[in-house]
Amino acid sequence: MSRIAAMLAAAVVLALAPARASAAADPVGDWMGTMHTRKRDLAVGLEVRKTPGGYQGRYDDITQGLWRIALRPTPTAASLALENRTSFGTLTFVWDPAGDRWGGVWRDKAGAYPIVLRRGAIPPAPPMSRPDAIILGVFAIVMVLEAAAIARLVRLRRRRLPLMGATKRDL
Repeated sequence: MSRIAAMLAAAVVLALAPARASAAADPVGDWMGTMHTRKRDLAVGLEVRKTPGGYQGRYDDITQGLWRIALRPTPTAASLALENRTSFGTLTFVWDPAGDRWGGVWRDKAGAYPIVLRRGAIPPAPPMSRPDAIILGVFAIVMVLEAAAIARLVRLRRRRLPLMGATKRDL
């Protein structure tokens, strides 16, 4: 009986061993690290989630207060990669299953800056202060009023255009 129990225990251990190894190399989760620039090091975070359409990511530059920058999967990459392209530069992350980590790089006109991330909790974004919320609210109201004024000017301009010598054929 003990021989059967030992064989059964060995079979369970062998069956669970690959599951543990694959779980350890899972790219999903929260990742913390540092971006090394010429002037200083920046604390950064990466949140990776599995969706029905594939992997999606959000990047946080904790030091500079930039939160939840969307990352999209890179379709041409042979391995799992996430990317965000802007006019300022390109942020790319590539999954390294052997090292159980994400490696990244920020490329802009000034150069390329490496990022190495390890599994870890990302701190929450700080709440918006009351003065910042008031300034943001005033800014939003001004932008809405400005958009309404521009729309009114466009309507008036269209109405007055025929009075300035243009005919319907000219329009």
